[in-house]
Amino acid sequence: MGFYWKDGKDQLLARSGDLPPDHVSANSERSTSGNPWTSFTMALREPAPIEAPLDFARFLVTSITFMRTIKRIDMIVDDTKVLEVRKDITGKSGVTRPGLNNTSTAAMMKVNAVNATSMLITARVMKWLSGKLCASNVADIQQLA
Repeated sequence: MGFYWKDGKDQLLARSGDLPPDHVSANSERSTSGNPWTSFTMALREPAPIEAPLDFARFLVTSITFMRTIKRIDMIVDDTKVLEVRKDITGKSGVTRPGLNNTSTAAMMKVNAVNATSMLITARVMKWLSGKLCASNVADIQQLA
């Protein structure tokens, strides 16, 4: 998928298509459907400082828990990886609750089953010192959700 600024103005457009076979590596990770994972690059219209980069990183780490098919996010700024987030599904189980009414009022909806999914979120985040990236200061954060 490619993004571009129409006529260098404020309208951001997207174009999608299939990559030629020579661009798809045989060793690349595959989705559950057997297709290679999608990656995209979006260049800024003009260079600018990143406002609140740790807030954006925190947003990505939190968001990946709610995304069904996204398993990994890398945030790269000026050819430097500043964030890597991985999600590993560690198990699924049915949830039962004795006495729970599974039919809505007027029987418009009925819940047949509820499943819980356990996951491990691993994030590697660069620390910012004085507003600059510092490659030698990397923190590992693990959270079990």
